[in-house]
Amino acid sequence: LVGDGGVAFACEQGFTVEDNDSMLTPQATAAYQEFLEKKKHIKGHDTLGLIVLDLQGNITVGVSTSGAPFKSPGRVGDSPLPGCGLYADNTVGAAAATGDGDKIMCHCPSFHAVQLMKQGLTPAAACQTVLCDIVRRIGTEKMFEMGLMAMNMKGEVGAASSVEFPYTFWTQGMETVDKCVQLPIS
Repeated sequence: LVGDGGVAFACEQGFTVEDNDSMLTPQATAAYQEFLEKKKHIKGHDTLGLIVLDLQGNITVGVSTSGAPFKSPGRVGDSPLPGCGLYADNTVGAAAATGDGDKIMCHCPSFHAVQLMKQGLTPAAACQTVLCDIVRRIGTEKMFEMGLMAMNMKGEVGAASSVEFPYTFWTQGMETVDKCVQLPIS
């Protein structure tokens, strides 16, 4: 639900609707004014993807994002769309993507990665194959910002990215969280 339908649903559920002006910091207001005046698009994103495999062997994936900076009202990005920003199959594994959501939506990378794991690829190989397939189809010069991570039902993880992509990994029995950085594909 987005736009007026989303607001109506939120009100029906008892949520308070706040004016947008009350939610902007002075820094955000200044950045927005600069965007309006210069039409300068801001790079970067704040997406958080989380894949969880529980002790009973159930896997799930969630993605949270505020989306593209200064997006059009009503825009829905890739994050909530199954197959695009996230996908899980309780018999295979799960994957999550981040980056340029409008372009990610054209390729369904999370679904593709899980299907490749279903065919026997490791999470790392599945993610790498998905990115290489996208580059093959659109060309290196048109490759967009994207990070993709996956986990299979064995708890193995992997990632691939078109940019430097930090992610973390933890499993029961580990003393600390593994901090990983996936380098861009070449």
